[in-house]
Amino acid sequence: MDKETIATLFEKEQTKSEQDHHTPTVGAMITHVLANLKFQSFKLEQYGWYASAHNELFQSIYAANQKSYFTVAEKMLDNGELVPTTVAEMQDYTFLEESGSHKYWPVDDMLKDTVLDFKKSQRFIKLAVQLAQKQANPVLEIAMVQLLSQNQHMIYKVEQVLGYAVPLEDED
Repeated sequence: MDKETIATLFEKEQTKSEQDHHTPTVGAMITHVLANLKFQSFKLEQYGWYASAHNELFQSIYAANQKSYFTVAEKMLDNGELVPTTVAEMQDYTFLEESGSHKYWPVDDMLKDTVLDFKKSQRFIKLAVQLAQKQANPVLEIAMVQLLSQNQHMIYKVEQVLGYAVPLEDED
């Protein structure tokens, strides 16, 4: 494939992505889910390395998160949807915040942040389920329901370690 054809294909992809995000479509919503999963993996990896306790918990959640990322991306590709593949796209589509300074947080703050990230991500997953239902896409609907369930279990596990339920800021 020549450079002009590659550039044309990428331009078409970017146009489709832009259109999908303004509609919105289930595929567009799941790009946010994927970006959140990717950013959460970075954070979980950092916490697993630097936490003063619960390193194995962070590492096990990281492994489950990575598996989910690849499973969801595969379902998207199977359905002819675009997946974000660059750092810039991940940064554009994520709604999670990360910082290298978080490695110095007390472990309870890391745990609380992990729960908050899951809860923020759950919002996008629920929207993706609704869009998949509306667009009659049972494969992506099932993938999102499975991810919703897995994330809920992770929230439960971490809140059990913390000893309390972590509210989202706007749930107070």
